[in-house]
Amino acid sequence: MPLEDEIKPLFEDVVRSIYLRRSLSLNALFKYLWAKRNQPSQSIDIWEEVLHDFSRSEGRDRPKDQYDYQSSVRERCLELRKALQDYNANSGQEWRVTLPNAIPRRGYQLQIKKTDDSLSPTLSFWQTHVKANRDVCVVYIEQLFYQSWRNRSTFRYYDCNEEHPELALAELKKKHPEAYTDELNAAYPFVACGEIAARDGIADWFAEHSMVKVKGAVTRRCNEKDIWNDSLILLGAGNRIITEVLEPCPHLDIWLKKSWENIDGRPSGVVVVKNTSEDELRRFARFNPVRTASECALHFSPEQGTVLAIVTRVPNPYANSAVTIINTDFGRAVEQVAQLLTDEERMGSKEWPKLGPSMPDSFQVLYAIPIRSLSADYLLAKELEPLAWRSYGP
Repeated sequence: MPLEDEIKPLFEDVVRSIYLRRSLSLNALFKYLWAKRNQPSQSIDIWEEVLHDFSRSEGRDRPKDQYDYQSSVRERCLELRKALQDYNANSGQEWRVTLPNAIPRRGYQLQIKKTDDSLSPTLSFWQTHVKANRDVCVVYIEQLFYQSWRNRSTFRYYDCNEEHPELALAELKKKHPEAYTDELNAAYPFVACGEIAARDGIADWFAEHSMVKVKGAVTRRCNEKDIWNDSLILLGAGNRIITEVLEPCPHLDIWLKKSWENIDGRPSGVVVVKNTSEDELRRFARFNPVRTASECALHFSPEQGTVLAIVTRVPNPYANSAVTIINTDFGRAVEQVAQLLTDEERMGSKEWPKLGPSMPDSFQVLYAIPIRSLSADYLLAKELEPLAWRSYGP
């Protein structure tokens, strides 16, 4: 059956639905965008061709939802989006029609997809959060900096992440006594740009593919009780909630050490992998692997052109839901991983390893992320290399 014939009942059902028939302007707007959905965006003018007619109508038959200014385009499109969300949630149709955000120089255009996206690689990854029947919350940290008003300077250590100012100063004095002075203040003025970009990319994916609104939360400010009731996505190293989630999971084979080590006089981050295979050891060769019993420690640094990141999914220790973690010391690396996890084509490629016939409930993937410039690498998506991966039982 031609696509136009297949989706014609969808159009007729939306127009007749209670969500649109109560509003003349929404009905007209939907019909207009439907007719224009395959036409060049330059030919679309919502104000002149739809809403302006309602603003000029007069007399006792004048519709209640009339608008007299051009900003009504955004307002009506927002209301149409909400109406379509309600329709999709209750229609039972095999097709779903949505109105995404306007695209610069293209404007508003309807998007029509089949409801059954079960083969979608990104939906397969995120569906545990989509179906959780809970708020989805991306949690990240406000980075701890030390300020010297006397020297007009601010500095940070990656291994100092205490959220209470007094404890933060004590941590600096213990770990870096050479940098400590009595006149320092602990402050939390920044969030990593890469973590914010990752949060926004994940939120955009949920808005487009599942109509789920994603919340953002900072560990220092969030209500603990509310956070644990959510379906959680945790970003970055130094995130105490990541530590709290992973502590009850000693069975995991891949973990990021909190403290760095000096290798040949240079500081290096450390990832430990247990129960390594011969293929994995070959992939690990460039990371100065050190084997002890069943563990293998990998060492990495941006100076050497690569950083490591771990994608982990485990059960929420306090609720009947899953937690997804992107664990790495670098915000830009968090962003690169999030770009992969929300990209349909890349998630169907070798960048995402085959963990089984379906997405397991609990798993880990260790990635190598090429780094040339921490200040500019975010401009282009990198091809990430999976180094090791694990699927775990219930």
